[in-house]
Amino acid sequence: MCLALLGRYFTSEAGSSSFHPDNKPEPRYENIHSPTVSAMGCKVASVSVVDMSACEANRWAGSPGTNLSDFPQSPTPSTRVDITLKVRKCEHKMKLCDKCCSLTFAELQDNDVVFHENLAALVRSAKQGCIFCALCWASVQRDWSTNDIDRCMQPHDDSDAFAVYLHGYYYKPIPGSERQSEIWLSCGRLPTVVGDAGSNGSSRLVVFTDPDLDVRMTQSWLAKCRTNHKLCNDVRNSGPKRMPTRVIDVGDPDADEQSGARLLLTKDLEEPKPYTALSYCWGDGVRHAVELKDRNIDELSTQLPETDLTLSHQEAIKFTRSLGMRYLWIDSLCIIQGNAADWQFESKRMGEVYGNAELTIIAGRAADSKDGFVANRLRQDKHPVPVPIPCGDLLRDGASSSELGLICVALPRSRMMGPVETRGWCFQEAQLSTRYLCFGAEQVWFQCRSLREYEDGEAEVVERTNGIGAATTAQRLLLPSLMTDPGLDNNDVLREWYEVLTKFTPRGLSEPHDIFAAITSLAQLAHRFLQCRYLAGLWENDIPRGLLWRPRHHKFRERGALSTPVVRPRASGRRADEVAGDPVLRAPSWSWAAVQGAVIWVTSPRYGSRYCDPANHRVRPRSSATCWTAPGQDGGFGSPDTLYMPSLELQFYGRPLRIRSSQTTVPVQYAASLPRHSDYRWGANYRKYAVVFEAEMAQSHNIDTRQVENLTLDDKNEVQRGLVDGKTDILPASSSMSRFEAVVGVGFFDVPDEMGTQNQELWCIQIVKTEGLVLTKDVEDKFHRVGWFAVENEKWFETVEEVAIDLV
Repeated sequence: MCLALLGRYFTSEAGSSSFHPDNKPEPRYENIHSPTVSAMGCKVASVSVVDMSACEANRWAGSPGTNLSDFPQSPTPSTRVDITLKVRKCEHKMKLCDKCCSLTFAELQDNDVVFHENLAALVRSAKQGCIFCALCWASVQRDWSTNDIDRCMQPHDDSDAFAVYLHGYYYKPIPGSERQSEIWLSCGRLPTVVGDAGSNGSSRLVVFTDPDLDVRMTQSWLAKCRTNHKLCNDVRNSGPKRMPTRVIDVGDPDADEQSGARLLLTKDLEEPKPYTALSYCWGDGVRHAVELKDRNIDELSTQLPETDLTLSHQEAIKFTRSLGMRYLWIDSLCIIQGNAADWQFESKRMGEVYGNAELTIIAGRAADSKDGFVANRLRQDKHPVPVPIPCGDLLRDGASSSELGLICVALPRSRMMGPVETRGWCFQEAQLSTRYLCFGAEQVWFQCRSLREYEDGEAEVVERTNGIGAATTAQRLLLPSLMTDPGLDNNDVLREWYEVLTKFTPRGLSEPHDIFAAITSLAQLAHRFLQCRYLAGLWENDIPRGLLWRPRHHKFRERGALSTPVVRPRASGRRADEVAGDPVLRAPSWSWAAVQGAVIWVTSPRYGSRYCDPANHRVRPRSSATCWTAPGQDGGFGSPDTLYMPSLELQFYGRPLRIRSSQTTVPVQYAASLPRHSDYRWGANYRKYAVVFEAEMAQSHNIDTRQVENLTLDDKNEVQRGLVDGKTDILPASSSMSRFEAVVGVGFFDVPDEMGTQNQELWCIQIVKTEGLVLTKDVEDKFHRVGWFAVENEKWFETVEEVAIDLV
């Protein structure tokens, strides 16, 4: 039962135990002193109760979804108890049992300590009011199976085998180190060597040694990054860095009196200055009470009415001041709202805005800007309250109790950002940031190119690519050293691009027409290397693979939101010529942006030749070897700066084959017979959405086209032996096999609701040897994408003449 104590340490006065470092409190905190109060069931001489409601992420947490209504209530989210003097004794009526009141972390260091005689005793203590025992019992209920709990709750002759033990390890936190302090809680001793009998159950808790880290730890993280991380300063030091057109001047941090915030044109500054940038969710249908408009530029340049701002904006201003920085960028206050020209100009500069920021503040946990993001609203019905354990005597790595103060133990916290992960614009903002501080769903963390450090003490060295550390896909493209790396080729950058789209497409946009604008700065980064035309989200030098995007819900292993079928985008109602909820045309049918929802590509280098080798291509551009559109007819498209691309016609040569679709999805028997391509795992979702496509001309060949849904098990076995990797020429010449000679492929409609009827005219065209697109044709003989398919019988396409294709 692993309880990881993932902590940080701080220095306090000798002989004292403190919840935060011994330095002056931030001026925003209001100190309320009481001569003596009971904190955590222990008597202290002085306690400072600090109002954290507006500025401090709440460290108190509730239970993990279990019924702990009988347990004592934790402090409210707006208060934190600061124990400034040494604990003297436990009160008779306490919130800690006798065992927990005397427990120290030093006692657990490298040692098995009997915590309770059995699990039943732990439960009794929890129900009697001990908050640390309640915390442990909550972790057991969260992590153990019902059978394990029942077994451990029963009386046993071997008391040692079912006693509840604690075992601790402490390591001094070192940035980038993978060693983490931890406590193991087990029913029975933990095995110390291979072959020992295992314990009867395990779970994990985390440790906080600095609950007040939002400002101080951010300052520490920034200082370490600036001083020690060469990679993080690689781009920043590569040339002059422009500031955004406008920023908010939050006031001189060194001034005795704050003059208030105001809007500032950065061209009035003598030189670029450090600034923070805010990434956040506006909220559904939100219009902020204070926004930059053409009519109020002069007014906001004189004074910004802070008290009228949404709470997220207020907190971003206060947090920037607390960090000692003077300038802040917020979109709705720095881009002129309702001014299309200013919006288009600024939207193309997001790479500079977030890439040049000293720090991006991500309000991850707030779904609406009016809610604020600093306060951590962990509910008590999800997590128990953190419980302090005094450290005791000298610990390993030279860290003594006087250095560590109290260690606070709590249940592990998630690494989820929160609602911001669902928003399209926020994706680019995080990707572009050199450094960011995320106020996540359950904790705060800092990320730069080299390191990711969490509030609960865990640290992760960021993955290295080609020997270069990089935190995000975009940052790999930002590094100048990558642009001159002789080992880098187009395929590397294209794979990064498809990775960007795979992560971006599941997210939502309040305005569907922003689909290209929301990633334009990422496209600019890719264009620096690819140096080819950007066509509705695809790159012209990789059109065959780009066209073969697949809705992610087709992938049978997906779960949750990723298994949700894609839909057609709907109007927001913000445009005068659109009605809310009506379908909108925001991209050509062949672009991934024609649908709303998660899409994927096959990008594994193992299968790269399938898409990148011209010998496998079955289409070719008409006007030249590299141009896939009509000369001069791209409507100004081709630049990554293009924000709107609702229509664009591709022109190429191919072999369109008239087909018809089965009226039901692929039956289990037929799915079992399909070729075993590694990326075609014809499992549950494939059978749920896939259909069989037959050649329309099969009737002229006197082929029996009975529905494949009528397959027998014998039929399946026959096909299994003959239909391997598309080798239909070795099919047995039996009458039962004739029906399969009509099958062209098995595939999918992009939007399930658009699955064709018997009378719908469908075509398919091979794009590469193994895959192609399912198309319809309009009255002008132009083709539209409606799906994709895997080729079963390539010989059908050899019977079709190559013709000019217009794909819109």
